[in-house]
Amino acid sequence: MSLRDRLRHETRTAHADVDARFGAYDIVQPGRYEDFLTAHLDALTSLDARADHRSGEDVRRDIAEMRGRIRQDLRRLGRADPPVAPPSTAGGPLHPDALRYAVWGSQIGMSFLHRRWAALPRTPVRTSSRFLTTPFAPPLWKALCRRLAATPATGDMSDRVVADAGRIFDIYAHAARRSPSDLSHAG
Repeated sequence: MSLRDRLRHETRTAHADVDARFGAYDIVQPGRYEDFLTAHLDALTSLDARADHRSGEDVRRDIAEMRGRIRQDLRRLGRADPPVAPPSTAGGPLHPDALRYAVWGSQIGMSFLHRRWAALPRTPVRTSSRFLTTPFAPPLWKALCRRLAATPATGDMSDRVVADAGRIFDIYAHAARRSPSDLSHAG
């Protein structure tokens, strides 16, 4: 078994939970789309605060770009300064490969969502798709998958990547279940 296999196996339930939580947003409705975007911004802000700033510049750059695109979409929808929960650094920095696995994997999901999105009528929601059209670099994802497939499933580094991937899915799940009223009290 490789690290990639282990990641898929051990995060399957958490991944399905996060997909279900974000899939429950009716993103055709402006308010629900704003909530969807705000939840992603909350998660990405938390990930950025927990990123290992000594490495992983590629994925940190992608997180920053995604956050900027969400803010552009929210401004276009009239939410100029979205409330975001204050990030925590609890648990220490996240391993860059765990971030790459989750963030780049989510970009694949966004590309599928965008295909459905593109069929919607042109409404303010439909024209606010900067986040859903975040450029995705398949070669980076494929290189990560090859490297993870060549890495043994066990060992200190593999254990940390799997544990941190679990933490990331928890961050996304927490962000997806927060309501806008919760966020308005975040300061």
